[in-house]
Amino acid sequence: MNLSAQVIDTVTYEYCEITSFAKVASALSNVDEANIFINFGNGITFTPENPMKDKGGNSLLFKNPIDAINYLAKSKWTLSGSTAYFVDQGMSSRNAKHYILSRPKYRNK
Repeated sequence: MNLSAQVIDTVTYEYCEITSFAKVASALSNVDEANIFINFGNGITFTPENPMKDKGGNSLLFKNPIDAINYLAKSKWTLSGSTAYFVDQGMSSRNAKHYILSRPKYRNK
């Protein structure tokens, strides 16, 4: 008797979250500037105070979420979804945005 099984080809993905909070507007700041937080789900969130580093060890400070998305796109991350909402903090209310990015991690054959 000769038996064979079908192997399902599946891709496993890894995810990243970018959260953006609009900076409080002032005469010295650009309206599009935001505080960017990047979370790869490994217990570390990169913040303006604890920024990601490039391969040369230089701090990566993104002025807006699109800068961060474009940077991560160079490493095969793709935008999977986004949401926006308003954070009401009285006198300092501001916009917040979440972006979910994904990329293939490995294939199961």
